[in-house]
Amino acid sequence: MTFSYLLFAAGIIGTGLLAVPVLAGASAYAVAETAGLREGLGKKPGRAPGFYVVIALSALVGMSLDLLGISPITALYYAAALNGLSAPPLMALVTRSANREDIMGRFVNSRASNVLGWVIVRVMALTGAALIINLAIGR
Repeated sequence: MTFSYLLFAAGIIGTGLLAVPVLAGASAYAVAETAGLREGLGKKPGRAPGFYVVIALSALVGMSLDLLGISPITALYYAAALNGLSAPPLMALVTRSANREDIMGRFVNSRASNVLGWVIVRVMALTGAALIINLAIGR
């Protein structure tokens, strides 16, 4: 076994140990804010139980991937693909909202921002379609 192999393995393990609590915490904040729950790592679990339940469930789901035999790299691939597929409709909603004076006031999108925004939405939608076609045809 070479030293570079051990160094790489240590880096991957360290990255995983850093990522799990960050992702669990980020998902807990997102769910708590969306659901209107009390949130915050500064609060004790009794003061923000929903927030801490989401952290625990997120960590359990992450750990269960290995127990279920799901490749973490494959899971990351599909998570990134899902993120890419969900981005165009969300960007379209943001662009539409940014054009509403009743929402944005005097800060509505300029013509250049609109053109660029809609071009990017279309390009991302096309790449999402290409991904779906690629997955359907096979690897």
